[in-house]
Amino acid sequence: MQASITTAVDSLVEIIKNKGRISVEEASKELKLPENIINEWATFLEEEGVITVDYKFTTPMLEFKNHTTKRTYEREKELLLRKLSIMHDNVRKLSIRDKRIVAQKKYLETTIARLIKRVKNLNEENKEQVLENLQDLIKKKRIFDHNVKNS
Repeated sequence: MQASITTAVDSLVEIIKNKGRISVEEASKELKLPENIINEWATFLEEEGVITVDYKFTTPMLEFKNHTTKRTYEREKELLLRKLSIMHDNVRKLSIRDKRIVAQKKYLETTIARLIKRVKNLNEENKEQVLENLQDLIKKKRIFDHNVKNS
């Protein structure tokens, strides 16, 4: 029979892991310990890279590290989609008569739409390639904007 020893700190980590995110006050109540002790442990656990301490207004929130990474990743994905959607809308609503610039517009519309699909399916494996494609697209969009301005 294998013995297992757990500490109160282990219990705190387990609560945070199970809930994903919990306030210091809630953790204090669940563990029946003073908030200042939970804060001290949280500082240590954050320094060790186990959790992150975030603030919702003035309330300290304890968050399991993997949960934070996932939220940050989703936020980054959302921002990319917003940026591409705005860019797509701006290109689409331009009315252009110059045939050379019309071709550039069509190319940008298609490229942006493809990139939006890739960002929706963003993962660690394709992230670098998608970001490179985005940088390339931004350069081409600047050239396009310059051509529109000078036409």
